[in-house]
Amino acid sequence: MLDLHFWPTPNGKKVTILLEELGLDYNLVPCNIGRGDQFKPEFLKINPNHRMPVLVDHNPKGGGAPISIFESGAIMMYLAAEAQGQDINEFKYFKRWFDEVGNRPAIKRGMETGNNLRVNPATLTEAKRAQMRKIMYNQRAIPAPA
Repeated sequence: MLDLHFWPTPNGKKVTILLEELGLDYNLVPCNIGRGDQFKPEFLKINPNHRMPVLVDHNPKGGGAPISIFESGAIMMYLAAEAQGQDINEFKYFKRWFDEVGNRPAIKRGMETGNNLRVNPATLTEAKRAQMRKIMYNQRAIPAPA
């Protein structure tokens, strides 16, 4: 089962639209950002960045413990990968738009930007990879001012 921690913002709506398009069952968990729900300890356990939306997959492929995915783009990529069997060609208007937008020179330049900044983890020592993981995945949110 999927839990979507959500508030009706454009980022939240992107995810609900995709979930509906894919026909996936999900449980909507309101996260009232105006009230500060994103700063509560139980929310920070699933997303230390204190931002929504967050998708919790209680039954990930391959089994194991539930996993949290946050940031709308990452959630959408995860859902697309999980929803095998979707053929982009079945959605002719989306396919046309996707091809047209993807071929625009500015899009191509934007997608290329920064590729030279990436580091291939296979070229790093295990100690350096561990240091990078610690920096990237052990961040904690700063509480909102009172």
